[in-house]
Amino acid sequence: MSMEQQWLTFDECIPRIVDSLLAVYPMADFSRLRVVRDMHGRLYLVVPDDWSDETLADLRLKLSERLAPYSPGKESGVARCSDTLAGEALFREPSLVYWVRDVGLQVVERRAMGQDWVLQPESEHEAHCPRVVFHSLKGGVGRSTAMMLWGRELVRQGRTVLLVDLDLEAPGLGAHMLPVEARPYFGVIDWLVEDLVGNTGPQFPQEMVAESPLAGSPGLWVAPAVGRSATVYPDNVLAKLARAYLEGEDGSGNATASAGRGVLFCRGCPRDMGRIPLPLRPPGTACLRERGTVGRRRLRHSIQWSS
Repeated sequence: MSMEQQWLTFDECIPRIVDSLLAVYPMADFSRLRVVRDMHGRLYLVVPDDWSDETLADLRLKLSERLAPYSPGKESGVARCSDTLAGEALFREPSLVYWVRDVGLQVVERRAMGQDWVLQPESEHEAHCPRVVFHSLKGGVGRSTAMMLWGRELVRQGRTVLLVDLDLEAPGLGAHMLPVEARPYFGVIDWLVEDLVGNTGPQFPQEMVAESPLAGSPGLWVAPAVGRSATVYPDNVLAKLARAYLEGEDGSGNATASAGRGVLFCRGCPRDMGRIPLPLRPPGTACLRERGTVGRRRLRHSIQWSS
């Protein structure tokens, strides 16, 4: 027996749900159904209130057998809409349609991060400064160096530039561009952790940025991944990192701050960009506003710069 035949894996779960539904209730209207996949991958089927107890019992038994480790159990795998905590609101949540042959099954994903991946792109965006993301799948390719050199050149041309280090696991901008004594107390990782509990006041962003002396003239600002707090409380760094990739309670963050007419550069991996709200404020400059929807894992920033 091949591995594909022997083991049920994540990929085969949705087809098995569809097959089980058609076997138990061939006339099912799939537009009235939702599957909720929890953060561990287990699947729950939500059906209309008018389905009979007998149908629900048959489905629970069949799905618990067919989904094996991906079933939450015989007693909780299927529920009527009114019996769920969300109720009718569940059917208004963003969902992905998985097609199995000619049947489309809508799945609501409960992700640990990236909850906004299923949202439609915004049709209109506020005006914002130019934004450039330096990203690579491999380290040591010159990503940081290229960004620093380009930032310096734009400052030489009279622009204001904010460099944001989103590489939380291998940060480098702060060490390269800011003297130890000039680094801000907080870093991007601190914002992400405090934002989870709504603990980022208007003064917080001002403690996340510092001006680099490497440009030779004013205008080159840096938001490092970690600040001086990491040296004051080194035991907390790993604990913060473990929470930094989580999303906020509503999957979004809003903040206002300011910087002059300029360009924003981000350095890091896509997974770092989902929830980062960039509420960064170089002191004494104009307005930078961001809207992000966690994890957010697309970079969905709306950043407005005014002079």
